[in-house]
Amino acid sequence: MMPVLDAASMWGGDEVMLIEKTAAKLMSKFPQFRWYVCTLALPRDTALTTFGYWMMNASPLSVGETEYERGWSVLLLLDAESGNATAVPGYSAEAWLGDEDLEFALGAMGKSWRAGRSAEGVVRFFKRCQDRLELTWRRRVSKSRGRRNRR
Repeated sequence: MMPVLDAASMWGGDEVMLIEKTAAKLMSKFPQFRWYVCTLALPRDTALTTFGYWMMNASPLSVGETEYERGWSVLLLLDAESGNATAVPGYSAEAWLGDEDLEFALGAMGKSWRAGRSAEGVVRFFKRCQDRLELTWRRRVSKSRGRRNRR
């Protein structure tokens, strides 16, 4: 998988660079995570989430990519035909960004998507993922401190 694969030709070079730059910032805050964005134009009856699951789990590893890294990946798929989007986490990433978190992040894309600014929507998705990861981290640290204080 490539970090940004615009198979549906939705973006120009500046938009791809914006997405890559935003993903790099997010990876600098959460270095265990890998972020992938893919645009496609799928046949009408294709289940986007199922397609994403198989893409995440059946795609060969990239040169230099490990199974461990794939487990910490999040794949954002945008279907240019249907206008739908989905996010598929790897098995390790899922413990930190569950379905509810990813639905929340996908919701941030709607306004930009409808306005024809899908790259901006991807940036909003990344920002919401960052917010959720920070929240999850604070909750887990707080819970851990609470357990230590009870001992």
